Amino acid sequence: MRGSQTPGDVVRGYTLLMEIIRGFSAAPILPFDAGAVTIFEGLRAQRVRIATMDLRIASIALSRSLVLLTRNTSDFSKVPNLMTQDWTVQTPK
Repeated sequence: MRGSQTPGDVVRGYTLLMEIIRGFSAAPILPFDAGAVTIFEGLRAQRVRIATMDLRIASIALSRSLVLLTRNTSDFSKVPNLMTQDWTVQTPK
């Protein structure tokens, strides 16, 4: 419950948030540039059926010959020639 948090819990939560923000701010943000647009339009012409933003992300990765890290391998596997990896920890069932 929100009301049962101790001040220490709140401090730990904000500390974790700051660590996450620092981690993301250190990562480069790649632009959706002319090369990515060309690939995006080609994938659209091939009727690749994934969400528009995911298709843009895939296009950026393809335009730079990068491996896309994602948990969403089911959608991204629909993109021809896109290399993906899932680095999430899988717990045994």
